[in-house]
Amino acid sequence: MILIGRPTHSFRANKTYLTGRKVSAVQNAAAVFFREQVEPAFAAKGLQEISYLREGGCRTLLISGAPDFLAEPLSSFLQADFLICTRLEAVRQHFSGRIWGIHPYGIAKRQLLLDVAPRLEIDFLHSRVFANHHSDAHHMRFFGSATAVNPTCKLRRIARRGGWEVVYWH
Repeated sequence: MILIGRPTHSFRANKTYLTGRKVSAVQNAAAVFFREQVEPAFAAKGLQEISYLREGGCRTLLISGAPDFLAEPLSSFLQADFLICTRLEAVRQHFSGRIWGIHPYGIAKRQLLLDVAPRLEIDFLHSRVFANHHSDAHHMRFFGSATAVNPTCKLRRIARRGGWEVVYWH
């Protein structure tokens, strides 16, 4: 497949490449990938910041457009209290290629946060958000404190205009 330009939301939400794949095999491969590639590369500064906030009594909600087999190991690694991610439909232990529920990307993240806020008792004005992609700006505006971490160029511009902190956790 050759891609020209940037992937669209429809492309990001398209999980047909997983059709027929055994759920356990994909989960196992994702766990190995996470353990060998993601964990060692995760920024120590980020882990320290999350630990500091947790020690101060903050709860952590990870919201990601990543599929559950990738988001769940990250959520566990970060010791997140709550996880919202792309849930994939499975039929007889094999992926159907379809998403179950809403794909949390762009403006959909904002709506999902509004939907869960009462149940999770989220006080946006007294909460902090970290994000790295300009598609996250929709929901970052809700929070009393927003930080753009290793941001895309577009998010960096949005953050500076909005007076948000910009940090690099490489």
